[in-house]
Amino acid sequence: MSDLRAKLAIDTKPAEYLSSPGTSRPASRSGSSTTSTWRASSSSPVPMHSDPTIPRHARELPMPAVRSSCNLDQASATLQLCSNKLKTHFRKLLETDPASVEALSILTEMRRFRPWLEQWEKAFSAFLATAMPTLAQADVKKCRVLKANHLSTLILASISGVRDVDFEPFVTDFKAIVGLAAAILDAETTPDVSPKSAWDKREVTLSTVMTLADPLRVVVSCCTDPMVRSRAARLLQRIS
Repeated sequence: MSDLRAKLAIDTKPAEYLSSPGTSRPASRSGSSTTSTWRASSSSPVPMHSDPTIPRHARELPMPAVRSSCNLDQASATLQLCSNKLKTHFRKLLETDPASVEALSILTEMRRFRPWLEQWEKAFSAFLATAMPTLAQADVKKCRVLKANHLSTLILASISGVRDVDFEPFVTDFKAIVGLAAAILDAETTPDVSPKSAWDKREVTLSTVMTLADPLRVVVSCCTDPMVRSRAARLLQRIS
């Protein structure tokens, strides 16, 4: 995870701001164009299965390939599709015996989304490297919202279970999500309110639009750091 201060400097350092956890891969501007930066392998990380013995959740349609000529609306739509698929699996996982074969199968299927999310992140960083100078402030906000959603979706694609201990390795990512949300809401004058006293992991629900609420719900439902969780809850109350 790159330094949080760099993540908040989207106006001046778009590549560093969008670095994925544990990496520092600033996008190159050489030879890039706004019509060729959204391209990745056409192979899908989520294969379609035909074997009737494989659980139904593992026989869904594959994710669409990340393609060229992207804009923010396309980036949002594809990430939202991935996010909703993962949250569907996550909710099924919460209802499954953690020691069962079914739980292991669901976790394996969730991890299949990680390569796609890595492709999305690379393409989005490359897109911003060329588009950032001309983006309106409203679009810069959309970029921050998308990055927060990408982080929360990547967390769900990386977990090894649903116990509190399974979320401890992602505290830095949870902090980054809260930092992004705070940066967006910092200029607002909405009065502070008392946060909800307790959250359940079932608060992670499907959505039709990419907003700050979704990644903040992941933080307040899953983060093991009480201070980070409390701050996320307060931010969520401001936009709920």
